Amino acid sequence: MARPTVMTEEVLQKLEGAASMDLTIRQSCFYADICVATYYNYLDEHPEFIERLEGFRTNLNMKSRMNIATAVEEGSIHDSWKYLERRDQEYTEKTESQITVKDETTTDEYDENQTSNILELVQNGTATAT
Repeated sequence: MARPTVMTEEVLQKLEGAASMDLTIRQSCFYADICVATYYNYLDEHPEFIERLEGFRTNLNMKSRMNIATAVEEGSIHDSWKYLERRDQEYTEKTESQITVKDETTTDEYDENQTSNILELVQNGTATAT
């Protein structure tokens, strides 16, 4: 007589719910009260369930995008700025790095040869980053 499966409809629904919250596989299994090995064994036998879970995983991302779009549409300046900072190079915060070597030479842009020279200076302890 075969052993009853732990992958009941209730467990599958919990896994789908966990995927829609974008939980990790380990967290999803804990939430559904199954072993990670059981999860992978089920996916081996039911590959179509992988696609189903992936659909649920995109749910939180999609809702977040919709919330942001709605907030921007409603005139939220804060959300508009955040959106532009992430999506438009013109609004992206720029950072600069300078490396000063022992002879007080400063460089903002450098090529591959300079990179290896600077790396060697840093490793030798004769350069500081600012």
